[in-house]
Amino acid sequence: MRIHLRSRNLVKIDRHGDGPTLSIHRTFQRNVLHRLDKDISKRREIFGRAVTLVRRIFPAQSPIGVPVNDKWNVYGRYLPHVISLHTVFLQSKPRMESSKEFADLLADAGYYMWDRSLCKEGIAVLETADTICTNLESERKGILRANILVALGSLLNDIGISDRARAVSMFKEILDIRLEHFAELDPPSITMSDQLLLSNAWNDMGWMCMERGAYDEAEAHFDESLRLKSNWGKEKIPFEYAETTKNLGYVRLSQGRSEDAVNLVAHATKLAESAPDMGPESAATQTFRFAQSWVLFNAGESDKALELMLKTTKARIILFGDLDTHTLDCFYAVGVMYQHQGKLEEAE
Repeated sequence: MRIHLRSRNLVKIDRHGDGPTLSIHRTFQRNVLHRLDKDISKRREIFGRAVTLVRRIFPAQSPIGVPVNDKWNVYGRYLPHVISLHTVFLQSKPRMESSKEFADLLADAGYYMWDRSLCKEGIAVLETADTICTNLESERKGILRANILVALGSLLNDIGISDRARAVSMFKEILDIRLEHFAELDPPSITMSDQLLLSNAWNDMGWMCMERGAYDEAEAHFDESLRLKSNWGKEKIPFEYAETTKNLGYVRLSQGRSEDAVNLVAHATKLAESAPDMGPESAATQTFRFAQSWVLFNAGESDKALELMLKTTKARIILFGDLDTHTLDCFYAVGVMYQHQGKLEEAE
């Protein structure tokens, strides 16, 4: 069959460093999909098999939401397959039945796209995952939906104020889902993941409070998040501690406690760097360095702040390129710092 299709230029084998891949002519793809739309049972079977195949090679995200930067190459290589499945699903007529496996796959892809600032594409994929999850008949669909909403709400917030109200609503719903799930557990059966997911929900609500300048309200949420994390210790969950400690540093800065803010964010950065599979050059670590630089700058230590921001900018250019929003944020910050020092040409 493969030889016959190749002889008619309907499929071709591409050979590269990652191994050979088989690509299918778009006209042939459309013909196959059109025929499958006429055989709903066969289409369901084929789509399910395709989802299972892609699921085998597309890594799952962290169950507690820790960035998986060390697998970016794998995610990037196989993301086009997930996008193709998503497109086929949306274009199917009548619409295909969905599954938890497909929703899981889309959610994992959405987390990767969040990490890479692929806002428009990530939102589309995660909205589909949310719709699928909402229609599932499963007792635990709330947990999956909360996981989906974390990435979706974060991407919406990243866009800016236009979608922030929707993001806030999602994070409130996430906290409600986590609290309801936690209340249903018998104390002896509560796991570290259960506590950390609830802790993360409190942290994210605090983050939303900071976005609207409600720092005192945010502090109460961060305190509750750290209370839950304290059951496990910084050595066991360094990244989770780092995230909330960094946010608490911003609160201290808003309160005029600059020295406390500088110490908290510096400690958070060290914790992030020490987390498994992170290290000083990971994308996640640059988020902490960016925060540390801004806190230093606002605390009056402009030289240290500029030095760290330049280092962060260099790392983000390597990771994301010149035009990514992460890198553009760094360019802006460096400009502000140069302007503060009176170096207007460098700032421009």
